[in-house]
Amino acid sequence: MANARSMIMADKEIQSIFAPNGTLLIEGQTLRLKKLADTLAAIAKDGMSIFYNGSIAQGFGGRHYKSRWNSHKGRLAEISCYREGAFGCSCGIKMVTIPPPASGGAVVILILKALSMYNMTGVPTTLLVHRMVEALKWSQLNDHGTSHICIVDRQRNVVTMTTSINTHFGSRFMSPSTGIFLNNQMHDFSIPTSKVSPGAPTNYVSPFKRPLSSMAPAILEKGGRVKAVVGSAGGLLIPDAVSQLYPIVLLHENYSSSVGDRYAFSVRTLNELKRKGHQLKRAASVMTVCLCGSSFQR
Repeated sequence: MANARSMIMADKEIQSIFAPNGTLLIEGQTLRLKKLADTLAAIAKDGMSIFYNGSIAQGFGGRHYKSRWNSHKGRLAEISCYREGAFGCSCGIKMVTIPPPASGGAVVILILKALSMYNMTGVPTTLLVHRMVEALKWSQLNDHGTSHICIVDRQRNVVTMTTSINTHFGSRFMSPSTGIFLNNQMHDFSIPTSKVSPGAPTNYVSPFKRPLSSMAPAILEKGGRVKAVVGSAGGLLIPDAVSQLYPIVLLHENYSSSVGDRYAFSVRTLNELKRKGHQLKRAASVMTVCLCGSSFQR
């Protein structure tokens, strides 16, 4: 929150929650989200229709954004969603959890499926922890911002999807009536006066237009069969990360994983790159990459 202090203080609605007395809340203090709690209680009582075309939709923007919100609120009523739950069984216990595109349920099922192959009772603690670490390190990448999920099932049905609110606190707009933060995907549009990156006329803002994005979820096929799905989180560097997987992992079958999932070039490779004129800079963390697939040789 300290990094977003100026944003928090500039908006009375956000300040009333994260800095109610004019000072940012610190560890040990209580954060109260009363309006969000009321919103969730109303949805629990009257169902999701109240959110998409009921009283919540009518007042979502609040009086400060009423004119702008009224021109867009009709789109909420056009949204519909239906998904079945994800199921998993482990050690005789059936789990019903959240399905994709949320990754949490799939990851939990994956971990439990792996552990269920072994006896989890009456084994030494070290062996149990070892098996848990092995299951965890294969389950997902450590990504704290943009998220990506890759799935390939037994019949080779696949899902590869990247999702993001784009920046911390999204658009930095919290609905006064609901306590919900909106995403900041408008930031992906080019702006003629922007100093951050060159403006691209094809990416300027216009009605009903979607911005360009660096997201690069991909499905890879060989011989008419799906062999892998891949994607990454890391902003503008996403295409770079996905592209590097092709020669390093896919063509040479160099599958490897470790706790933390880091890949480093050898000193010899770095020195050779320097001799070729490359300027190298070390980075502790840049992006994460997610790949799910099978051998390209089969």
